[in-house]
Amino acid sequence: EAMEQFQKALEVDPYDADSHYFVGAIYTMQHNPRKAIGALKSSRDADSDEPDTHFRLGLAFHSAGMLKNALLEYQRTLELNPKHTKAISQIGWIYYNQGDMAEALKQWHDMLRINPKDSEAVFNIAKAHNDKAWELFQQGDQAGAVREWRETVKMHPKNKAAKYYLKKYGN
Repeated sequence: EAMEQFQKALEVDPYDADSHYFVGAIYTMQHNPRKAIGALKSSRDADSDEPDTHFRLGLAFHSAGMLKNALLEYQRTLELNPKHTKAISQIGWIYYNQGDMAEALKQWHDMLRINPKDSEAVFNIAKAHNDKAWELFQQGDQAGAVREWRETVKMHPKNKAAKYYLKKYGN
């Protein structure tokens, strides 16, 4: 019903940035990134100074596997709102999934500088260290794995897996 109302609004005013935005948001929720991209591009073109439009467009590009476009939209989000931690988080995930853990961790630590209690940043950092620990452990580097599990627990003291492996291999 909401989609129908926004499309009616667009018949009246095809340059209504908000209606394009909400159509894009609905398509995003429906896991239809191609249609979301089209609607969000229209919203961006009608009002290019709205950070959340760029962020949602970045998410749609990200969902479609168009990482360079996603990165550009997340960066534009940050130009408009340097404290948009969700955009920073997504940039971190792009780097992380491309194998650049150092840059991903930098992004997520930037989130903590903006909000020291950001639970998403804490989770992301802890996961990265825990994943690295497991990778090192599988390669036979027990000492390196223990260092990474300690970093995991430092970030997320309730991480059961890291605590278990520290107890088992930490001495």
